[in-house]
Amino acid sequence: MSTSFGPGFHVAVGWAVDTSAYDRYVGRWSRLFVPTVLAAAEVAPGCRVLDVSTGTGEAALLTLPIVGTSGVVIGADISPAMLQGARQRLNESSFWPVAADGQALPFPDGSFDAVVCQLGLQFFSEPALGLMEFRGVLRKGACAARPNSGSGSYSRRLWTPTGWIQKRFASQRRLIFAAGFLPSPP
Repeated sequence: MSTSFGPGFHVAVGWAVDTSAYDRYVGRWSRLFVPTVLAAAEVAPGCRVLDVSTGTGEAALLTLPIVGTSGVVIGADISPAMLQGARQRLNESSFWPVAADGQALPFPDGSFDAVVCQLGLQFFSEPALGLMEFRGVLRKGACAARPNSGSGSYSRRLWTPTGWIQKRFASQRRLIFAAGFLPSPP
């Protein structure tokens, strides 16, 4: 059995994503965290938001009404099949799906007012690299948010609602520091 999944591991090559199955098994509990993550990322009307590992667009779906017609949500995912599912689900002109690896984002520095990563960072082969990419694409003073591990409130900062994990898992704190979200080493 292979342990290297690569791009598009969510479905077999050439198969469509069953978004209803994904929503039944992942979406129904993951959507519970989205409002908190969006508030922490300070998403507001007119924001440019990057939703890393957008999947079928759960976080993007709740982000679109907040940013309104003057904002934009870029849904980035490594899986083209997941992006196709997101595009079909979110047929809005302010949602732009982009095939991209969260560890090598194709956007200029300072491009976004907020970065959210609802689910995904835990699957990155190099989570620190992903965090550095998140920080790089944020404009100065903007915020990234994800639903588990670590905390901080700094310029180009990372917020998470379960900061207790950071205290228990020093490796997470080291990753967050290495990415530049914490001002001093753990």
